[in-house]
This record gives sequence, structure tokens and C-alpha cells, in this order.
Amino acid sequence: MDPVISVRGLTKSYDGTAVVDGVDLDVVAGECVGILGPNGAGKTTTLEMIEGLRRPDGGTIEVLGHSPWPRDPALLRRIGVQLQTSAFIEHLSALDQLRTIADLYGVPRQRAGATLDLVGLAGSADTDIDDLSGGQHQRLAIGCALVHEPEILFLDEPSTGLDPSARRKLWDLLEQIRATGTTVVLTTHYMEEAEQLCDRVAVMEQGRVLALGPPAELVRELDAPTRLLLPPDTHRAGRDPGRTGRPRRCGRRPRGARSAQPGDPRAGTCHRRAGHDRRARRAAGAIRDPRGRLRGPHRPAAARRCGHRCRRRPRGPVVRSWRALTVAMWRGMLADRSALFFYFLFPLMFLVLFGLLLGRGDVGRVTVGVTGEGALVDSLPAEVIEIERFDEFDDAVAAVRDGDLPAAMRQEGDVVELRYSAANQVTAGTVQGVLRSVVGEANLVAAGAEPTFSVEATQVEDDSYEPIQYLTSGLLAWGVAMSAAFGAAMNLVIWRRNGVLRRLRLSPVRPAAVVGARVGVGLGVALLQAVVFIGVALTPPFGLQLRGQWWLMLPLLAAGTLAFMSIGLLVGSLVKGEEAASAAVNLIVLPMAFLSGVFFQIDAMPDWIQSVSWLMPLRHLSAGLLDVLVRDVGIADVVTPVLVLLGVAAALSGLAAWRFSWDD
Repeated sequence: MDPVISVRGLTKSYDGTAVVDGVDLDVVAGECVGILGPNGAGKTTTLEMIEGLRRPDGGTIEVLGHSPWPRDPALLRRIGVQLQTSAFIEHLSALDQLRTIADLYGVPRQRAGATLDLVGLAGSADTDIDDLSGGQHQRLAIGCALVHEPEILFLDEPSTGLDPSARRKLWDLLEQIRATGTTVVLTTHYMEEAEQLCDRVAVMEQGRVLALGPPAELVRELDAPTRLLLPPDTHRAGRDPGRTGRPRRCGRRPRGARSAQPGDPRAGTCHRRAGHDRRARRAAGAIRDPRGRLRGPHRPAAARRCGHRCRRRPRGPVVRSWRALTVAMWRGMLADRSALFFYFLFPLMFLVLFGLLLGRGDVGRVTVGVTGEGALVDSLPAEVIEIERFDEFDDAVAAVRDGDLPAAMRQEGDVVELRYSAANQVTAGTVQGVLRSVVGEANLVAAGAEPTFSVEATQVEDDSYEPIQYLTSGLLAWGVAMSAAFGAAMNLVIWRRNGVLRRLRLSPVRPAAVVGARVGVGLGVALLQAVVFIGVALTPPFGLQLRGQWWLMLPLLAAGTLAFMSIGLLVGSLVKGEEAASAAVNLIVLPMAFLSGVFFQIDAMPDWIQSVSWLMPLRHLSAGLLDVLVRDVGIADVVTPVLVLLGVAAALSGLAAWRFSWDD
């Protein structure tokens, strides 16, 4: 019989140290082969190269006639993998985990419930993964590897960390899986587990296979005594304690003697006899489909319950994968309260704060300490200057020195004395300019001359606009930038840390579906942010007005989301930890916010700073939204910022793809 797995001369080294050194291994259909060895023997590295997770340095690997490297989605549909560390999408129940995996493999979702029955978790279908025990985690991980009915099942140390009871239950489950004819390859460092489950065992140490054969033969070669463990009812039944119901035909202890219940026909049979019974059963009544899977009564319950639909490939696998990952990402975001706060409430607080403060009539006026009376003091414009009276000029000057007031003034005869603080250059300049203007007008009146020039000032925007009209664009742009960059970076880092990216790497899902899901979630969040921001700003306390082609905000928000999502993807590709990702995104987005006029106007800044700000995508997004909300621009006016933002998205996404890795 041709092997379904063929490995020849497999090698892998790290930093000049050989981890796998010339491994040869063949696995035929229907058998269970174990790779046994201590920690550091190269078991997991060997298995991951066979699965296609790691690229071998040398040698050849064939799995079901295909090379696992580079990634082959057609092969991944035919194998199932349980990783050494359980990898689950956060904030999903056990049933939703299996449904998501079923969608990724393009198989009917009904298999999820049947697979839960198979692995003994039907009663925990609605339990969040964080509330499952260690043994339940392992069972669910095996269920994720079985939901699409693979021809070969890979298990990497499935019972590590489990207590004896949970390990025994797991062995019973694996015996059920083996009875269906599924080929199983597992790694373990428990000799007892290898003897219980495996037809053949490859013993590894220091990257090499030292011995390969049935467990009983390996034990005999060690010249070790044979232990015979009997079912607990053997003596009560009055049977010879040296017999188990059938003549023993080998030195290996009977398969099933430890785990079979009283009355189980497998109890007491040797592994050769059990193998003969399985082959006879398959030849008599089990029919295999073209992919080598069992049909009829010997097919797993999880497959039989799905009927003819299990043999029909669903349409639109990319769409199903995209939908499944999108739903998983949405659920994860909605369950993360900190994400909801920073995506929605945090930027909304700035909108409410600035909107209410700037909506007051006294906002923008400068308070000046004044001593005494005079015509010039009475001529100060009340809409700009607010007067605070002092009895003594020295007290007013002391208040300026203490930082309580920006300026103090007094009029003595024809002279106005002004003392100001240079700590705030803008306020100091405003006070001086207003006072010089008042003095100049007073001089013209005193000279009896008519002014030659006059000023007629009218704002170009609608004078009915409230301050919120000018604030919404910048704060909405900042909120979209933060959520898109943080969401993409943290999603990538957390999924890599939790092993979800490795899980996706071993599924046939296309990268387009993964990226598309992230894009869909990012655009959805941006749309929700726009609805919340504008909905709040439209209320009477703020007074935002939507006029003209206000809907042009949508392409700007979409392009801005893609641009800052690409920044997050690049950050997530470069850094490994959540703290580092958060710090990197803040280091990028916050300076952009200050230099793009989100929190204050930058017109008074030096020309070179304003030129640099136009190199930042947030400046284009904020300016574009301001034009739409305030200046009633048309489609042609938003083309340039949209193209700039899309160009940033394309360039940074390319860099992120170049630096991307599935593992830490």
C-alpha cells in the first residue's frame, strides 16, 4: 500500500544547530503513528514541517501526493491539525468556534453541533472558551481539526498538561476517531500514551529517529518485562487472570484493556487481532469515497448527520470565510469594553467638551486687569476684551506675573500703560493689537480727521454655523484614525500571540478573506463613528448643520480608514507585544493629530511645519471633511484627498505584507 505521508532526509536547523537531522518516515492510510521523545527532541518541528507550518532546510515531504510547502489550500482541506497550544478566536462560544472553522473550510455549519457531540462537548456548546477546562480545551481543539472530516489528523502532544482522568477521556475519544479509519499522526513524550494509541512509534532524540516499529516490538528490543493490565471485572467473572478472553499473540498488552468498558468486544484483544478486525470490518461493509473517507455505518457520526450535503462543496468559499471572520472580529470588538471606549466614547468626549465650551458666548474673550477709568478703557471692545477691575495697578501686575491674567493696563492722562505676559504669545499679541487699534481710532477722533480707509469684514462661510461645524471634521478624522490603526495593529498582534494566525495558516482560507474581514470591520466602525458623532452634533445643544453634498464624507471616511488601517497592519507586522503596538500607534497618530489642526489651528505655525503636515494622511482627511461640512464643495474637490489616502494605504499595505509573519 502506498503511503499517504512520505518523508525522506528531512532536516531543519536554527542558528547552526540541527533540530531535525535526516528524518525518514512513511505513514499508510488508516494507521496511527506516534513520534515519541523528550522535550527538545525535534518532534514538534518535524510535525510542523509535515503540516506545512515550517519550511524544511532539506529533504522531501509528500502528504497525500502534495508537497505541504509552499502553502497548498487544496491539501489543507484534506488534513486536520491540533496545535500544541490551543488556538481559539477570543470571545466565542464552543459552538461558534466550530461554526467559524466550518465556514473557513467551506463545509456545512450543521457539522459543528455533530462534532461537539463526537468530542463530548454538547453540554458546553454555549460556554465561552475562557470558561472551559483544560481537558475541554483539548477536546475542542481536536473538534476544530475534525469538523471538516480530514483524511489525516495531526495531533501535537494532545494530552500534555491534563490530569489522569481528562487524559483517559481524551484517549477514549482518539480511539473512537481511529475506529473510523482516519489516519492519525501524533507527538507525545508519554510512552504509555504511545503504547495505548499507536500502531507504530518513531522514537526521536536530538533530531534523529532512533527506532521505528510497533510499541510491543520496541519494548521487546529493550528486554523489559511485559505488564498485563486486566479489566476490573476479570476476577469477579471467575476467569483465569492470565487470560483476557482471546489467546495473546504478541507481547504487547491488549488494546483497550485500560479504557474499554465491561462487555466491549475490543477488551482483551491484541493489537494485531484488533487491526485484523478493523480491516475485516472495512472490507465487509465499509466503502470509501474517492478521497479515502469511510461511508456508511462506519463513517463518523459528525459526518453521517449531515447527509448528502457533506459531499457537496458549498459555493463561494471566500465569501463564507470572509463572513465568518468578520463576525468573529465584530464579536471580539463588541466584547472588549476598552476597545469600545477608545473607539467611540473617548473621541466623543472631546467633541462634547469642545462643542459646549466653544458654544458659549464668552469663549474666545481675553481677560485683562484694569485699574482706574478713562475713555480708552471704556472703548475696549467687549466681544474681545473682558475687564477685571483692580484697585491697585501693582496688584494687577502681580496677577499677570503669577499667571492668573495675560495682561494688565491703566490709563494715566493721555498714556496707556500695558503689562503683558509672554508665556502666551497669541493672547499677548491679541491684547496689543486691540489696544493699538483703540488708541489709533482715538487719535484720529482727537485730531478731527476723517479716516481715509475703512474695513468691511464678512465671513465667507454661512454665519449661522455654530463652532461645532468646524470641530466635527477634525475630531471625527482623529477618531477614525485611532480606531482603524489600533484595531488593525491589536488584532494582528493578539491573534499572532494566541496562535489564531497559525490556525488560519493551516486552514484553506485565502489571505484575501482575512484582509477583507479586517477591512469590513474597520469600515463598519468608521461608519458607526460617523453616525454617532454627527448624531450627537445635530442635537440642539451643538447645532451642526448638514447641507449640500454632505454625503461626500463617506468616500473620505472609507479612504481614511484604509490609510490608517494600513498603518496599523504595518505596526502589527513589526512589533510582537500588545504594549509595543499600542505605544507605536500612539507615537504615530497623536503627533499627526496635533500637526493636522485637530485640536487647534496651525495657521500661526512656521511654514515648514505646515508643509510637513501635508505629508500626513490625517491632514488630508481632516481638511477634506472640513471642506465638505463647511465649504459645500463638490465631487471634484474631494478627489485629491481620496487619492492621497488610497495611495498611502497601498504603499503601507505593501510594506506590511512584506514584513508579515504568521508566528512570533
